[in-house]
Amino acid sequence: MNIVAATLLLYMSEEEAYWMLWCICEEIIPEHYTKGLQLMGSVVEQQIFTELTQIYFPVLKQHLEEIGTPVEMLTLPWFMTFFIGYIPWKAALRVLDLVFIMGPDVLFLVGLGVLLNTKDKIMTLDEGTQVSVIFKEVCKDNPEGLIKDAFSKFNTVTKDTIQSLRQKKKFEMMQSLQETTLNKVFEDLSKIHPKIKLAEFKNIYREFEKLAVKKTTEKVVDSAFKSSLIDCTQFQKLLYYFFPHLEFESEKIEPILFLLFKRGDRKDKQLMDFEEFIDVFEILWRGSIFEQFNLCYSILYSSEEKITKDQFHTMVHILYKLTYSGSTPWDQNSIRLEMFVTILYESLDGHKDSLTYDQLFAFLTEKNLLEDFWKQLFRG
Repeated sequence: MNIVAATLLLYMSEEEAYWMLWCICEEIIPEHYTKGLQLMGSVVEQQIFTELTQIYFPVLKQHLEEIGTPVEMLTLPWFMTFFIGYIPWKAALRVLDLVFIMGPDVLFLVGLGVLLNTKDKIMTLDEGTQVSVIFKEVCKDNPEGLIKDAFSKFNTVTKDTIQSLRQKKKFEMMQSLQETTLNKVFEDLSKIHPKIKLAEFKNIYREFEKLAVKKTTEKVVDSAFKSSLIDCTQFQKLLYYFFPHLEFESEKIEPILFLLFKRGDRKDKQLMDFEEFIDVFEILWRGSIFEQFNLCYSILYSSEEKITKDQFHTMVHILYKLTYSGSTPWDQNSIRLEMFVTILYESLDGHKDSLTYDQLFAFLTEKNLLEDFWKQLFRG
């Protein structure tokens, strides 16, 4: 950008150069400097030009790679500076004029013209150190000849052709960047949620994405997570997919799933992103019985509230509905749950009328009552 700015200042006032530079950055090649991912526009243009080189100069392209100077490495500065400093001065000024008149697509034609007029010399090189020197001498005494060749020899490279390639390459690049970003975030999430493997994160996210509502964003990280959101209905569908047994009791379970959704929706926005979903999902899928019991408590009661027998009974039943996927009929297990709650409270002696959750949890943990009972229940 500084090279272009310096060139503009040679021919106009500072204010004129400023507004001309603004026009370049904001209107002519916005994605090269100011919008979206850093230098994304330039990278996409290089991929397009590399593909065009493969079409028109496949032997030259292969030779450049063999001598250690692939096309994209050589030509990246061309598109960033409009060839200023990389081809003879008069030719570069003509290119700058054409960019203002016709737009940035002329850069592809000029680039192909440069290769056309230098390919014979480049093919004689055994190493790539002299390639840039050859470019700087191209059509030095006949800059108009370079421009004429660019437009006459490559007139099949139309605006529509370039636009089609641009959309294709941009889509491929966004997919690649998003996949890279997703893998990095999955690795970070797997450290926070070690019970879920990296490959499992990908499968879970794939199902999440199928239902998620998208918000428009240009940031890859945001598009990967923060802009993919689910509402309560989609949350329920996801849990039904991963825990099919829940759907058989959908009328009874939906109020519970609504409470789980509210618990996961930390910002109370009636929408849940992937990380918030995983916070709840991991406990349901791989959490210990005590983690699951804590989850049930957190969606029902406050930490200061005393726990009555009826409240404990409610928590145990909700825990059962969320986690039990066996074949024993509900009525039969319901009786066993009632007996468990009754026996437990009988063993609490004088504390049963003023029991805090912490006291109840400590009692269950110390004697392994909940864990032992749950193992028997699931075996049954």
